Amino acid sequence: MSPRCREAPTPRGRRHDAGVHVIAISGAGYTLVWKEGEAAYERLELRPGSIFALTPDTLHQHFNPGMEPLRYLALSIGSDRYPMLARKLKRKQMFDTALKDGGLQIDYPDQDPRIHALWRDEIAQTGAASRMEHVFEARS
Repeated sequence: MSPRCREAPTPRGRRHDAGVHVIAISGAGYTLVWKEGEAAYERLELRPGSIFALTPDTLHQHFNPGMEPLRYLALSIGSDRYPMLARKLKRKQMFDTALKDGGLQIDYPDQDPRIHALWRDEIAQTGAASRMEHVFEARS
C-alpha cells in the first residue's frame, strides 16, 4: 500500500440506542442514517467538530472515502463496564449479532447494494482503494 493510496474498508451498519452522540475528531467522511424500511438515506458530513445525535432505533453506517483516517467518538450515558441501564446491558450482549437474528448489526450480505455502490463512487474520487470487493463481488 503506497502512502497515497489507502485501502478503505467499509464498516457495517448498525443500530444504537437513542442519545448516542457522534463527534468527529479528525479526518473527513460521512454517515448514512435511515429508519428500517425507509428507502431514502440522510447523509451527514463528518468533519472535525461535527456532532449529531441518533434517534431511537436509527440505523447508520459511517464511511471514510478519503486517504486520511477518520476518527470519531460515539458517546452515550453509561459504559460497557457500567451500563447503568438494563437496555444498554442487553444491547451490549447482542451488539455484533445480525439484525435478522435480533441483533444490532447489518451483515454485509444483508446490506442495501446502493450503499456499497455509493461508497465505491466516493473512493474513486479520492483515489483510495477498496478492500471490500471480495465481499460484494461474491453477492453478484
